[in-house]
Amino acid sequence: MSKIKTQKLLPEKVQKIFIQLDAQNRCYEGAVMINELQMRDGIISVELILKANQRPEVTIEYNQQFISNETAEVLGLSKKEMASSRTAIQEEV
Repeated sequence: MSKIKTQKLLPEKVQKIFIQLDAQNRCYEGAVMINELQMRDGIISVELILKANQRPEVTIEYNQQFISNETAEVLGLSKKEMASSRTAIQEEV
Protein backbone atom coordinates (compact mmCIF):
# COMPACT_ATOMS: atom_id res chain seq x y z
CA MET A 1 0.00 0.00 0.00
CA SER A 2 1.59 3.24 -1.19
CA LYS A 3 1.63 6.22 1.12
CA ILE A 4 2.58 8.60 -1.71
CA LYS A 5 -0.24 10.91 -2.72
CA THR A 6 -0.68 13.65 -5.31
CA GLN A 7 -3.17 16.37 -4.48
CA LYS A 8 -4.10 19.66 -6.13
CA LEU A 9 -4.45 22.44 -3.56
CA LEU A 10 -7.71 24.34 -3.36
CA PRO A 11 -7.17 27.84 -4.80
CA GLU A 12 -8.23 29.50 -1.55
CA LYS A 13 -5.52 27.59 0.35
CA VAL A 14 -2.74 29.27 -1.66
CA GLN A 15 -2.08 32.77 -0.35
CA LYS A 16 1.67 33.21 -0.95
CA ILE A 17 4.23 31.36 -3.08
CA PHE A 18 7.95 31.96 -2.63
CA ILE A 19 10.63 30.32 -4.77
CA GLN A 20 14.34 30.97 -4.35
CA LEU A 21 16.71 29.29 -6.78
CA ASP A 22 20.32 29.96 -7.66
CA ALA A 23 21.28 29.10 -11.22
CA GLN A 24 24.56 27.73 -9.90
CA ASN A 25 22.84 25.08 -7.73
CA ARG A 26 20.38 22.24 -8.19
CA CYS A 27 16.65 22.73 -7.51
CA TYR A 28 16.70 20.81 -4.22
CA GLU A 29 19.24 23.28 -2.85
CA GLY A 30 16.76 26.14 -3.27
CA ALA A 31 13.68 27.01 -1.25
CA VAL A 32 9.99 26.65 -2.02
CA MET A 33 7.53 28.11 0.46
CA ILE A 34 3.75 28.14 0.29
CA ASN A 35 1.95 30.35 2.81
CA GLU A 36 5.29 30.86 4.57
CA LEU A 37 5.75 27.09 5.13
CA GLN A 38 8.93 25.52 3.81
CA MET A 39 8.14 22.54 1.57
CA ARG A 40 10.40 19.94 3.20
CA ASP A 41 9.77 16.75 5.11
CA GLY A 42 7.40 14.45 3.28
CA ILE A 43 7.12 16.73 0.21
CA ILE A 44 8.35 14.99 -2.93
CA SER A 45 7.47 17.62 -5.53
CA VAL A 46 5.60 20.88 -6.04
CA GLU A 47 4.15 21.56 -9.47
CA LEU A 48 3.11 25.10 -10.32
CA ILE A 49 1.02 26.15 -13.30
CA LEU A 50 1.03 29.90 -13.68
CA LYS A 51 -1.32 31.52 -16.18
CA ALA A 52 -2.12 35.16 -16.76
CA ASN A 53 -5.41 36.29 -15.19
CA GLN A 54 -5.89 33.05 -13.20
CA ARG A 55 -4.97 31.88 -9.76
CA PRO A 56 -1.96 29.56 -9.72
CA GLU A 57 -2.58 25.81 -9.81
CA VAL A 58 -0.44 24.04 -7.22
CA THR A 59 -0.12 20.27 -7.10
CA ILE A 60 1.79 18.63 -4.26
CA GLU A 61 3.20 15.09 -4.34
CA TYR A 62 3.93 13.94 -0.81
CA ASN A 63 4.31 11.02 1.58
CA GLN A 64 1.31 10.95 3.90
CA GLN A 65 3.30 9.49 6.80
CA PHE A 66 6.13 12.01 6.78
CA ILE A 67 4.41 15.32 6.06
CA SER A 68 4.15 17.55 9.12
CA ASN A 69 0.77 18.07 10.77
CA GLU A 70 1.13 21.84 10.35
CA THR A 71 1.82 21.60 6.59
CA ALA A 72 -1.03 19.13 6.07
CA GLU A 73 -3.48 21.33 7.98
CA VAL A 74 -2.51 24.67 6.40
CA LEU A 75 -2.54 23.30 2.84
CA GLY A 76 -5.55 21.00 3.27
CA LEU A 77 -3.61 17.80 2.55
CA SER A 78 -4.76 14.45 3.87
CA LYS A 79 -2.36 12.89 6.37
CA LYS A 80 -2.11 9.27 7.39
CA GLU A 81 -0.96 8.90 10.97
CA MET A 82 1.77 6.41 11.71
CA ALA A 83 0.48 3.83 14.20
CA SER A 84 3.02 3.11 16.88
CA SER A 85 3.72 -0.48 17.82
CA ARG A 86 2.57 0.28 21.37
CA THR A 87 -0.87 1.40 20.12
CA ALA A 88 -1.17 -1.69 17.94
CA ILE A 89 -0.37 -3.95 20.90
CA GLN A 90 -2.93 -2.18 23.11
CA GLU A 91 -5.62 -2.62 20.46
CA GLU A 92 -4.96 -6.35 20.26
CA VAL A 93 -5.46 -6.84 24.04
